[in-house]
Amino acid sequence: DDDYVNVASFNDEANPVACFKQLVQANVRNKNVLKDAVQKMNAQGVTDYKSGFHYAFDQLLNTTSIRANCNKMIMMFTDGGEDRAQDVFEKHNWPNKTVRVFTFSVGQHNYDV
Repeated sequence: DDDYVNVASFNDEANPVACFKQLVQANVRNKNVLKDAVQKMNAQGVTDYKSGFHYAFDQLLNTTSIRANCNKMIMMFTDGGEDRAQDVFEKHNWPNKTVRVFTFSVGQHNYDV
């Protein structure tokens, strides 16, 4: 119950997938709400990594539940894209790199082999 979470979808802009506008406690009820919302997501538009990462970093910065020595992380699941988000990381996560970022590639891709 000490963990906090939120889920957003992003293409041209990032938006929460459920009714939560900020990080919420990762209890059973909230996780079920998020899981149900993720099941209803549909891929659309162009993948804009910058909007997704800006949204995620803002969520972490604007949290009202500050905990000492808590680990912060962003998990991004994507079906591909050409965008580069280096400037977002330089703004929000440089030079101390206090947020860990994990990326996962899923679904069909348009990569040249």
